[in-house]
Amino acid sequence: MSSNGMAPKLVPARVILAASFVVIMVLACGCSGRPSRLKAPKFDPDGAAESALSLYDTSGDGQLDEDELKACPALGNAIQEIDTNGDGSLDQAEIEQRIAFIAATKTARTALACRVIKGRRPIVGATVRFVPEEFMGDILSEASGQTNESGRATIHIQDQMGGVTPGFYKVEITRKSSSGKELIDKKYNTETILGQEVTDGSIALASGLVFEL
Repeated sequence: MSSNGMAPKLVPARVILAASFVVIMVLACGCSGRPSRLKAPKFDPDGAAESALSLYDTSGDGQLDEDELKACPALGNAIQEIDTNGDGSLDQAEIEQRIAFIAATKTARTALACRVIKGRRPIVGATVRFVPEEFMGDILSEASGQTNESGRATIHIQDQMGGVTPGFYKVEITRKSSSGKELIDKKYNTETILGQEVTDGSIALASGLVFEL
């Protein structure tokens, strides 16, 4: 919300929404029509790609294969969009190219919603956290939201402007009992296999983001 108490104007992102529970919009302007105080992050595509290889390339062959990508679920989940040569692995140039693509959108924040289900039933009262992948450095902030009766959560950074900064995130989903016991399997939180690329060009976001546990 802007300083004058009015909600910021939302500029629609150029995506096709295939599900009514997903809204993807670029937070670009204040309510007065003036440019938002937010600025797009200063990505370092080369440095981030180099960091990804340093962190996850345990074989030292200069590529991240299927097993190595398990340590970085956001890259693994987006491999279809990043793997330009179709060899089933990611090299430094491909990761760098994808981050450069995200940077070129010059988007400061993207409004994002997801749905959490198990079978066909919604998971109610779960906290969904988007935690920046380590290789992205310190330019991203964590974002989160809580699921409602339909299992839908609006994900946003905890500040007045809301939305999510484009980039790569691991996703952690938790739900506590009244006694504080975790009700969701650790492979969806402390040892998460979930990850997501957040950008206007993401196929997953355009088709409707659903986490099925």
